[in-house]
Amino acid sequence: MGASLSMTSNREWLANYHELSKPKKVWMGDERYIYAMGVGQVKITMCRKAIYLVQNVYYISDLNGNLLSVSYLVNHKYHVHFLLWNTRPAIEIDDPDGCVIAYSHEENSLFIFDGTTCLPEEHANVTILSNLKSVNDSVEEKMDEPP
Repeated sequence: MGASLSMTSNREWLANYHELSKPKKVWMGDERYIYAMGVGQVKITMCRKAIYLVQNVYYISDLNGNLLSVSYLVNHKYHVHFLLWNTRPAIEIDDPDGCVIAYSHEENSLFIFDGTTCLPEEHANVTILSNLKSVNDSVEEKMDEPP
């Protein structure tokens, strides 16, 4: 369960954005789908004030909010810990060296990430959350397949 891709409905957050050659289906949990129109990178300021670059973020105008893929983070050697903090569910994200870089808290059965996005032109130094050059082609093929 959960998002297999990172997604946003905020086109202005995406750096190095390019439109997909054709819209791709993104299957939802209730067997509906919505279309991804493009892909880019989102820059996020984390709890230690470091700026990280989330790559391969899909732009989906019909999405209500933003999704950060836990499986994407884990596949890129980040550690995601689900825990209780002051008796409330929370998530801690650690970088590959084990340093805490982010927290999230639960609201209405969703985990809200404690970070802020940066518009593409607002900064220069970022840490990349992935060392992959491009996974777009293989991801695009999988997106059209129902879960």
